Amino acid sequence: MKGFLEITPEQAADLYVINTCTVTSTSDEKSRQCIKKVRKKNPRATVVVTGCYAEADAETINNMEGVDYVITKAQEAQLAEIVCRDTVHRVPAQKTITPLANSNATEDSIYHLKISQFAGHTRAFLKIEDGCDMYCSYCIIPYVRGGIKSRRHKRFLKRHGVSLEMVTRRSY
Repeated sequence: MKGFLEITPEQAADLYVINTCTVTSTSDEKSRQCIKKVRKKNPRATVVVTGCYAEADAETINNMEGVDYVITKAQEAQLAEIVCRDTVHRVPAQKTITPLANSNATEDSIYHLKISQFAGHTRAFLKIEDGCDMYCSYCIIPYVRGGIKSRRHKRFLKRHGVSLEMVTRRSY
């Protein structure tokens, strides 16, 4: 996002966007610990919580001290807008966000963002599919990520400036 500067994990930030996981109870706990840790590092920072745990248990996260916003799947497409509005105008924390429009996670919602760099990484991970339709009795994934959503691979690769040769090439 323009106007923002990525810093090292050791530095205190003005804004934290915490992308959570909820596959296990351990991941839930680690997400809560991360929220507490960043709030302690900079009590005046804006803390935004998103991801699968935010989707599965928004109420618990809403009730945590120090969380400014909980962004669920319906609001993911507005994340940048919400963060910019709060950072520039410093609006009072309202925690729950009313979506501007119904935003089901499709190829044309948040997945349209172009990936321009992978700072500090030698490998890139490009998500081409998300969700699951299996609804196994032990798994929460279909409930927090929804049904399977896929991208057309040729269109996706072209959009991100990646050729099929780059994807299939192996260097060991």
